[in-house]
Amino acid sequence: MSAEIAAYLWMALREQMNVWICGETASGKTTTLNAIASFIPPDYKIISIEDTAEVNLPHENWVRELTRDTGSPESSITMFDLLRAALRQRPNYIIVGEIRGREGNIAFQAMQSVPWYIPIMVRRNGVVEIAAIGSIVDRYFGEGEGDGEKLVSDLEVLTITRSMHVSFARVSRVIRHW
Repeated sequence: MSAEIAAYLWMALREQMNVWICGETASGKTTTLNAIASFIPPDYKIISIEDTAEVNLPHENWVRELTRDTGSPESSITMFDLLRAALRQRPNYIIVGEIRGREGNIAFQAMQSVPWYIPIMVRRNGVVEIAAIGSIVDRYFGEGEGDGEKLVSDLEVLTITRSMHVSFARVSRVIRHW
């Protein structure tokens, strides 16, 4: 790997960008992953999901999750199950060893999700505040209430377009998923 590529990957991981490592069998994907994982800040929470334990990360705040095939759908634990559970733990990074099936769909959804703690500026009933997006969404759900979608009428969020137009835009629904 060239110094330029390593620097690019270091910057991408420091900025919490998504990185895909693809290649043929025995092409060095896992070795590359283990090497570039050292670019992830040590205080980040990382969850790895694998069929076979191959990833080895130099981080204290790393949780390894492994699938389990018992031959019975009721007791087996799939990558899809682990990926959904990982989202509930609000990690900075989810590393999926190999994606072969429907877990690819939820991986893309996870990449598009905004972390709970990201601050946003909202206007609610005329009052402007800056708060974590997760706390804003949680306000619309009752204690113990699960995932779902809620229609809202009292919320606007600050938006900035590419042409630098700044305004508040009405939010019609909030979605909570874990």
